[in-house]
Formats: sequence, structure tokens, C-alpha cells
Amino acid sequence: MSDRALVDLSGRVVLVTGASRGIGARVAVAAARAGAAVAVGYRSFVAGADQVTAEIRAADGTAESFGCDLAVACEVEAMVAAVEARFGRVDGLVNAAAVMMIGDFLETTDAEWEQILRTDLHSVVFMCRTVMPAMLARGHGSIVNVVSRLADVGAADAAPYAVAKAGVVALTKSLALAYGASGVRVNCVSPGTTDTDMGRAVIASPAGRARRARIPIRRFVDPAEVADAIVFLLSDAAGALTGQTLHANGGEYMP
Repeated sequence: MSDRALVDLSGRVVLVTGASRGIGARVAVAAARAGAAVAVGYRSFVAGADQVTAEIRAADGTAESFGCDLAVACEVEAMVAAVEARFGRVDGLVNAAAVMMIGDFLETTDAEWEQILRTDLHSVVFMCRTVMPAMLARGHGSIVNVVSRLADVGAADAAPYAVAKAGVVALTKSLALAYGASGVRVNCVSPGTTDTDMGRAVIASPAGRARRARIPIRRFVDPAEVADAIVFLLSDAAGALTGQTLHANGGEYMP
């Protein structure tokens, strides 16, 4: 693409899950702008995936969309095989897909726990497990998992989501320890309250306005800013970083 980002992903193939909207969509576009061929992963929002793919192609980038229910291991394996058949390999993986449920812990059903854990945690396990062998064989790869500050601080009204994201952080560190010597880096990006479908209700509320006043940069983070952090971690410019969580939140949370 003509408008190059500061980091260079030329010649790389990047697979982004949850890329039909929100942060995942902006990551797909930013990765393409940095020179990558992009696999736009989605579950059911076909129109969104098509729009992201069209946006990338309109700027002379390379993109293809791939549907998959990430909570089902065999579907993940089939999607990765399709991406590899189309592009030859996967050099970078961004696990951006997630769902969130608000509710009281004591009223959360087993089925709701299962849904959140499979979508937000097990899916990341399935994706990493599927792309990792080929990355190890090539001696190079970068994985970025999108998490949340709730992994650190908990959530009174969203325990399953917080638990799932904490699991992703622990998985990230474990994979970084296991495979760093083999050339595969694994990191997290933890956005602050972001102007996406998931964050918009909070932003528009009185509590959201009060929260914005406490953020050091005095505004909420734009999805494109989170995407820039993720693309940086995908690139060789972040070669010294693995097992880390980069908090792209304007200072909203400082661990």
C-alpha cells in the first residue's frame, strides 16, 4: 500500500481474528498499510469482513476474508489451512476476537461461563496451537493477544470475561517462555476503554464521562491507536519484546 506505517511488515502474512469490526478491523488495515498480506478472520459478520477487505484492496493492499467459529477447534484448523493454502504461511497472528457479558457472578449460568471461556480463552489456545508448529519450523513468528485491564483488576459484573483474559495473559507468558528460543515471540496488548461496539455504551454513560476526566490524556483511546501498538509488536522493531503486556490506554490503568 502507498501509505506506509512506521514499521515494516512487507512480505509477511498476518492473520487477524475478530477483524470484521472494532480493534480487529483496524489491526487488519494497519497491518496491510505496513505491507502485510492480511487474512481477515470473522465469525458471522460477513458484511463487516467484506468491508475491511475492500478497504485494504482499495488502497492496493492484499486481503482475503475467512469465516470461522473460533470456539470450535476443528474449524480453527480448517481456517488456518485455508489461509496457508491462499497465502502460503502465517507469519503473524493477532487474536482480537472476544465477547463480553455483564451480569452478577451468582446468576451466571454454566452455559454462559462455557460460552465466554470458549470464545475468549479456548479460541486463543486453538489459534496458537494451530499456527505455532509452522512458525517454529521456520524459526520466526509473532503472536499478539488482545486482553484487558480486567485481567489484572477483576470485574465485579463481568467475572467470566476477566477470568478468560487473565488466562490469555498467563498463556502468553507460558508460550513466550516455551518458544522464545525458537524465534517465536508472543505478547499482549491491553487496550483501555476504546471507541468500539463493546466500549461505546460505557463511553456514553455518566460513569464513562467521569472516567474520561481521570484519564491522563483526557480522552478515550481510538481503535487505530491500539492497532498501531499491535502492528509494532508484530514487527521486527519489537524483536526484544516477548511475554509482555503493552497497556495502550492513555494512562487509564498503570500496573
